[in-house]
Amino acid sequence: MTVQVKFTPGPAAVAEVASDPSTGTYALRLQLDPGTLVITAQRGPDGPRELAAFLTRVAKEAGLLAVVLDPTESCHALTDERNDEAQAGLADWYGESGAGRRVPELPR
Repeated sequence: MTVQVKFTPGPAAVAEVASDPSTGTYALRLQLDPGTLVITAQRGPDGPRELAAFLTRVAKEAGLLAVVLDPTESCHALTDERNDEAQAGLADWYGESGAGRRVPELPR
């Protein structure tokens, strides 16, 4: 089955990590104002690893698109020195709130 959807992010759009407490899994939730898209791992032992690889590609492409859309901005998170630190495991990808950041739950 193929589904093609086109969203235009509104002024309150956010991307966030969400958890499903019933399964102990995590997902990427894009609240696009209006509309929500949730990207989760496939079931099975390789699902989380495959999702991680996919999200890494999404992050790289999003960083490139940010530079294309706004080449004058010098602090795109995925294109500046913070990317090197994150790749080395030294940076907090989740913002200034740090490791204690609450992960929102997915709606049931």
